[in-house]
Amino acid sequence: MGDPEKQPMAGEQPPAYNELAPPPQMPVFGWMAPPETPKNPNIPPGLEYLSQLDQILVKQTMEILEALTGYEQANKYKIFNTLGQQCYYAMEESNCLARQCCKQHRGFEMKVVDNTMQEVIRVRRDFKCCATRCCWLACCLCNQNSLVVEAPPGTIVGRVHQKCSGWRATYGVELGSDEDNMEEIMQFIGPFCMSRCCFICFDYDFKMYSNTTGEEIGVLKKQNSGLVKEIYTDADNFSVSFPKDLDVRAKAVLMSAIFLIDFVYFEDQNIEKKLERA
Repeated sequence: MGDPEKQPMAGEQPPAYNELAPPPQMPVFGWMAPPETPKNPNIPPGLEYLSQLDQILVKQTMEILEALTGYEQANKYKIFNTLGQQCYYAMEESNCLARQCCKQHRGFEMKVVDNTMQEVIRVRRDFKCCATRCCWLACCLCNQNSLVVEAPPGTIVGRVHQKCSGWRATYGVELGSDEDNMEEIMQFIGPFCMSRCCFICFDYDFKMYSNTTGEEIGVLKKQNSGLVKEIYTDADNFSVSFPKDLDVRAKAVLMSAIFLIDFVYFEDQNIEKKLERA
């Protein structure tokens, strides 16, 4: 990767697109080249990258201060394709007091930007004091975890919401521009064991099923990050796979679902409790 401040010498070819240094404040990493296909009016601006992908990897940035002190900071995520090229960068915006007092229950806005720092997706989660991890308590609407996805910001494209279930964590994925009138296109179902003693050692799979055919069409996976990192930090790694020809709006909603799953099940910053559960 070239030095961003180095000027090319005479006769020297400029660096390729994915070798250009990202904008200030952006983590330095190779970026995925934009698709060369003509712009499609049915694809929201900035989601062209997703049209080329059938899997994305999401890596939460580890905050040293948070790991050492337990002082909850805003979450940040790097989003990659399977070649390790960065597609997007996500940054949480939330109230400092809410992060310390409400922890994983807090409301937030997650801003997803591309390599030009242009915001292409905005994810909104409202605070619910009664929101729960418990499957059967989610039968009550006030207890359900949910978030709304906008792409571009200001234009609603879909939602993820927790569903009533007797034994396993279940979430619905909906598309539509009206929060009160959306169509559920698929659901994903988690494993039976959702305790920390399980995910310290194992991956977590949330399998996706089409509402039309009932077939499994993908998986959202929380990947084990290693014993020390799992116990002492809440920095997590995720992946989500889906059909390549899936609507890009649905891909954006599935990518955003990772943020909700992370907050609901893995955003636990009490180190003493983590050690006890481990």
